[in-house]
Amino acid sequence: MTSSRYVRTKTPVVVVLALLVFMTVVLMNAGSAGSAPVEQGQKTGKASRAPGVLISSQVVSAPTINGTTYEVEYWSESVPTNKLVKVTGLVIVPNGTPPAGGWPVVTWGHPTDGMTGNCAPSLDPATDVPFVNDLLAQGWEVTSSDYLNENALAPTSKKVLPYFVGEEAARNVIDIVRAARNMPAADAGSDYQVWGWSEGGQTALWVSNIATAYAPELTLKGAVATAPAAEFVSALYPSLAANPEYWPLLLMLAEGVSSAYGKAAAPLTQMLTKTGTKLIKSVITTEPQCLTGILDTLASHYSYNQLFLSEAVPPNWQTLLDQSDPADFTVAGPAPVLLVHGSADTTAPTATSASLAQALCSFSPPQHLERWVYTGLDHISIIGTATGPSDPNGNGDSAYQNSASVGDIIQWMSDRFADGVWPDPYVPTGAGLTTVTQTDTC
Repeated sequence: MTSSRYVRTKTPVVVVLALLVFMTVVLMNAGSAGSAPVEQGQKTGKASRAPGVLISSQVVSAPTINGTTYEVEYWSESVPTNKLVKVTGLVIVPNGTPPAGGWPVVTWGHPTDGMTGNCAPSLDPATDVPFVNDLLAQGWEVTSSDYLNENALAPTSKKVLPYFVGEEAARNVIDIVRAARNMPAADAGSDYQVWGWSEGGQTALWVSNIATAYAPELTLKGAVATAPAAEFVSALYPSLAANPEYWPLLLMLAEGVSSAYGKAAAPLTQMLTKTGTKLIKSVITTEPQCLTGILDTLASHYSYNQLFLSEAVPPNWQTLLDQSDPADFTVAGPAPVLLVHGSADTTAPTATSASLAQALCSFSPPQHLERWVYTGLDHISIIGTATGPSDPNGNGDSAYQNSASVGDIIQWMSDRFADGVWPDPYVPTGAGLTTVTQTDTC
């Protein structure tokens, strides 16, 4: 830039007026940029902070995905403080021309993979969403939140995921749909469904619970919860405590709930021994590891009883866990729910979704719901066979094939987007790989 604008000249008045008009237009446009949709590589201004507002977007390389993949950062809202927080994730746009009104959206709730930014599933798009190309082939846009504090743009951050705080993850998963709608290149519509697995299954149920109040401008068409976390205090917690491989998830739970609600409401000293408290710092916060590192480090060297004071959950912790438990919902969500479980699941025991289904069906009016149980499948094989290698950051994510359930889930979601009749007459097939029992319909 030169200094010529400071040189006095005899400029005609009409030229000066024209320049003033031009500069006024430029300044007006600059002042409104914060509220405009964000194009690739742009960032919004401070005035544009609200849940679902896009902060930035950037195309990333994902050669195995049949669409255009964007890494996005967007605003969401924390639980219980309702503060605005930054969250990252992926927006994956199908190839081709969107239908009138924009692409229908499937928003993915990922399973447990860690608690910090270095574990963000979006760091490897190829392993983020199982069977993503099958979803894209239906003409559905796919969004996938990393969840709060698994921030892909802050991989060295020591902030931790509020693990097991279901409403937090649900807000993040809804707000990435809003963020996609703020991307002109995404052409996202207002109709969406949520599908989640394990921790993400809990998230999907929470999306169903808060969708109408939290994002009334969007239309939830269905919620699919595969092997969801539910019945925390009565069934899931004691089951994990006795599980020699997965009990360390409860250490993650303790740190996640305490980080969300604070040390006064959820003091770790009520749950953990001194050894347990030290290991949270060394394994999760000071030198954060992702899921496989946490499981390997703890399960191979310690036992549950060395890190926890008791198998009983203190009353104030029970209250907080109940607040995140889908089994404690009191009203039906706005769209049908599908529960998918393997009969051999010992991580999130199959019986937990049976009692959950009964609870949701007992509402007046009842939750529209179906529950499918796949014979012989466990917590992992209910999704399919991992093709490997797992994500190199150790979060346990992988690509999958040979799924008995995903084809059935896609057909069910297709019926929901088409406003199909309820109860849905579709009979799950298990892809011919196993038998499926439909145990509940309401």
